[in-house]
Amino acid sequence: MDLFHPDDRNIIIESVKTFTENISNEYSGIYRIKSQLGEGWHWTYSKSSLFSESEDKSSKLILTTALNLSSNLNSIHKVDDIMKENSRMRNLILIESLTLRETQILQYIAKGKNTAQIAEVMYISRHTVNTHRKKISKKLDLHSMASLATFAVQNGI
Repeated sequence: MDLFHPDDRNIIIESVKTFTENISNEYSGIYRIKSQLGEGWHWTYSKSSLFSESEDKSSKLILTTALNLSSNLNSIHKVDDIMKENSRMRNLILIESLTLRETQILQYIAKGKNTAQIAEVMYISRHTVNTHRKKISKKLDLHSMASLATFAVQNGI
């Protein structure tokens, strides 16, 4: 992992999880890798796709294409835009992993509703709301009502 910038290692871990946890058959990301001389970092875009998989799904062949972006990035604004787009695409994949019911509950969380209020509006028990919220938290890797609400608002849920 020394090849990857410390602030970007979570992107690499996430890309591995995408395939090992069968979240998706594709992953793309933008991150920094160490230059060949070991001095400085290069911005890199990579896209990985599941190329083949064994019948028992125990082994996978992943095809990855990477592009050095450093020479084409002449302003911090371009980097920010690329990072925001990368985050938006990642969040879209996460949102698509939610069930309809989980999405509905996340919408109520974004509106500031608590567990009891959500249960009442949806005609389900508090326990069911909590179960859905825990599943949402696990899928999105967000573990507070505030972070769930923020995520939902930022992503237009």
